[in-house]
Amino acid sequence: MERIACINLAEFPLQLLVGRRPEWKDRPVAVVTRDNAQGTLLWVNERARERRILPGMRYASALSLSSNLHAGVVPPSEIEEAVAALSDRLRFFTSDVEPSKEEPGVFWLGATGLSLL
Repeated sequence: MERIACINLAEFPLQLLVGRRPEWKDRPVAVVTRDNAQGTLLWVNERARERRILPGMRYASALSLSSNLHAGVVPPSEIEEAVAALSDRLRFFTSDVEPSKEEPGVFWLGATGLSLL
C-alpha cells in the first residue's frame, strides 16, 4: 500500500489576493464573489474574523462591522493557474500529484519520490 501525503495551503485564494496586495497583509481582508455591496465573502483572514466577519456574509454587512475591510475578487482562472503551477512544482518531488477539485490549495501526493525532501 502506497503512502499518501496531503498538502493544505489554507485559504489559498486569500493567499493569492494578499500576494497581489502585500500592503493588506496586516489588515482585515476578504475574497468576495464580486466587488460590490451584494458580493458574498468566500474567504476571510484572521484579522477579519476578529471583527466577526465570516465567509458567507454579504460585503455590505461585513463593511458595517469593519469599515477598513479590504476585499477583492480572485477569478477562478487565476486560482486554476496557480494550482496548476504548484502541481507542476510538486511533480519535481513525486509524479503522483492530485489537486483537490473541491478545495483550492489542497494537494494529494503519492509518497513515492518524497524522499528528496
